[in-house]
Amino acid sequence: MRELIRACLPNGLRLVLAPDPAATTVGVSVHYGVGFRTEPPGRAGFAHLFEHLMFEGSLHVPPGAHGRVIQASGGSFNGTTGPDATNFYASVPGGALERVLFLEADRMRAPLLDEAALTKQREVVRDEIRRNVLSRPYARFPGTLLARTLYTSFACTHDGYGELGDLEAAGVADCREFFERHYHPANAVLAICGDFEPDVELIERHFGDIAGREPLPGRIEEQPRGGELRQVDQHATAPALAVGYPLPDPAADLDGYLAHVLLSALLTDGLSSRLRRSLTEAGLGEVTVRSGCGPAGGILRARHPDTFSVAAYHQGSAERVLALIEDELSVPDLSASELEGAAVRAGAAWSRAHARPVERARALSRLELLFDAPHLLGELPERLHRITAEQVTQAGRRLGDQPRALVLVTPSETRPGAGDGGRRAPLAPVPAEPETVHQRTAAASGAEPAGLPPLGGHRPARVPESASATLPNGLRVLAVRCPGLPLAAVRLCVPIASGEAADASILGAMVLRESRCPRAAELERAGWTVLPLADTRRLVLSGDGPARTLRQALEVVASALVQDDGYAADDIAAIRGLVTRQLAALAAHPATTARGAVRRLVGLAPEVSGPVDQVSAESLAGLHRSRLRPGGATLVVAGELDPQDTLALAADALAGWRGSAEPVAAAAPPYRKKAWRGLHRDGAAQVQLLFGTVAEPTPAVELASAVFGGHSSSRLATTMRDRLRLTYSARTALEPSGLVLSSFDVRREAARTAIEEFARLLEGVTTEPFTAQEIERARAYLVGRWLESVGDAAGLATALLERTPEELVRHGDALATVTHEEVRAAAARLFDPGFITGVAVGDLSMIKSYEMVR
Repeated sequence: MRELIRACLPNGLRLVLAPDPAATTVGVSVHYGVGFRTEPPGRAGFAHLFEHLMFEGSLHVPPGAHGRVIQASGGSFNGTTGPDATNFYASVPGGALERVLFLEADRMRAPLLDEAALTKQREVVRDEIRRNVLSRPYARFPGTLLARTLYTSFACTHDGYGELGDLEAAGVADCREFFERHYHPANAVLAICGDFEPDVELIERHFGDIAGREPLPGRIEEQPRGGELRQVDQHATAPALAVGYPLPDPAADLDGYLAHVLLSALLTDGLSSRLRRSLTEAGLGEVTVRSGCGPAGGILRARHPDTFSVAAYHQGSAERVLALIEDELSVPDLSASELEGAAVRAGAAWSRAHARPVERARALSRLELLFDAPHLLGELPERLHRITAEQVTQAGRRLGDQPRALVLVTPSETRPGAGDGGRRAPLAPVPAEPETVHQRTAAASGAEPAGLPPLGGHRPARVPESASATLPNGLRVLAVRCPGLPLAAVRLCVPIASGEAADASILGAMVLRESRCPRAAELERAGWTVLPLADTRRLVLSGDGPARTLRQALEVVASALVQDDGYAADDIAAIRGLVTRQLAALAAHPATTARGAVRRLVGLAPEVSGPVDQVSAESLAGLHRSRLRPGGATLVVAGELDPQDTLALAADALAGWRGSAEPVAAAAPPYRKKAWRGLHRDGAAQVQLLFGTVAEPTPAVELASAVFGGHSSSRLATTMRDRLRLTYSARTALEPSGLVLSSFDVRREAARTAIEEFARLLEGVTTEPFTAQEIERARAYLVGRWLESVGDAAGLATALLERTPEELVRHGDALATVTHEEVRAAAARLFDPGFITGVAVGDLSMIKSYEMVR
């Protein structure tokens, strides 16, 4: 990583600057030293609530203008509340940097704290708690439940989302006191990373006059106790268990902390990890298991005390699973090669998590605030390699001597909405994170901020350095240089027929199993993660890892592709069970159910298909022979690499893979139609609404869908969430197939109102055509998001599956030049009420007889 610039303004604001000339955007991050562990008793959730309030306007910025300005400048923004810090961040083109500095300084100086703002955001947080805690399976598992069992203090044991009673009791005076205590320069860090010239004087011009105050001590005194907690979860779909132990303090013993990071990687990172192997050998291969250090989302995200945890979602005996976990914690017979693989994987995962400038900025401000160590962003992968086998073994032994928390979750016999299909077991339930992350909306109207700096220019997109060729075996290869971190991304795409998606999902999961590919474990030891993704058009093997081990990764993948047999019956049965439950969970989710119904109504194959119970070794071998062939396939490689050398490397590594795939008949194009379907689920609290239409995905259509609902200042979002407060999130998305979907969920009592309001929005596209201001805001947003999406190796490789490098740049140019009239004409056709397909999933007792569009 390039040299960091660290500075401190006279008022105490710390700065970490990391210019990167190769970046396409700039990330800005402000961390404040206040999190949910800072809250006193009786104020549970106050840090989370206050994070919301900081988006409600400030001295020179009217309510809603903060987000509107960032999106109209081509950026995105958000905020999070963690255990010990609150983070506000934005990603923008380089020319918008000063605007973000102005906005952040203004709310650090004087946010708008009044009764209207408090009432609005209290309701938003209340809705979050209802959705993400009270109505979600495994909502407090494992993080909050483990903390309540392992620790004793209020700081460590209460729920960071908050308690409804405490939030109701909070007043404006409490908010102002909280701001004065915690939100000031001496308790904050500003980090900037990406496409900018470092200028401390510019930063001081915006932040220098804000008064600093004495920061409060951040250390929490805690004596872990351990214990056991059993909980019945009325929304859970399968039993789950978790164990937790106190971690070493990374500020005092970083190597000890990192030894536990490697212990976690050895236990559960990858198919060849120790605990996954043990579960498979014990006949428990269908158990989903994960481990980690600290809050969900990554390491070094909280001060001491923090927790090492292992969580498992299982179907059988909790005692057997727990015994296997505890046996593996001691990491017996740890070899040098196994430890090296764990260090490579953990280091690569750290680098991948910080591939984009905004994520690097967030890490820099967090590491500076919590540990006074921003240099760890670049140094941590090397630090991991210096950890010895003895240190990891000692970490495992240490856990055995620490207090242990055990949490056992069992599903309730009856669940709300059980009439919608009964119990469902997901492949990997995703618990709510202790660090709360929010999708912000920005009001579409209102005055502009006073004194807003002008929008500067940013560098035009350039065609990246690339090389392409069709290899002798028929494989089309595209290699693209993406300077920055020493990473590479690989996307291997093979076409499939629409009816093969479910079988292809098993094929993708099986093709790199060790039972048929003896070299598969090499991928993980080389730091590579390769995941399959099958939809109705294609099967993509998506890999990311260190650029220096690209050859090894391609050679391992080639060894799996060359042979079309070796699909073991017992492995197939295990994967088939996992995929079956995953498909069932997806199909039962209201949003997925609605999506599948819309796709069928417009002539597209549903993405969740099945059943897969008839998949056998013979059928997989047949699908492999007919589809996994280089002729007709495409390989994209992007990263810190030489394109011509990469072509030669790919030709050599994949030379043994031969043959042409059977032709795939072109799928019939989707069609527009007016239709309305209701799928009733008795007793469901929420109704999922999805409205679809079809159009050729041109730049004019892309802009039209963005103005209507494609960003948080759009008509759909501001009407449904900000003005009417019917939903937490409403959005329109354009897909490569040409399907345009507008989706949101509402309380069942509000479903009829929401449908009527959506119908009015459709009519308004014609009666109140999009204004120039609406179009220009959406244009800037799309161009900025396009710049960010191609700014790292993974995003660039994925984008290049759809377009050549030249087409990619031309697409950005087309978004910037399509006319207002072209956008309005596209919108009038796209959102014609006579061609809208609508689906509602939930308790429809109040809307059964209603026609969506009169």
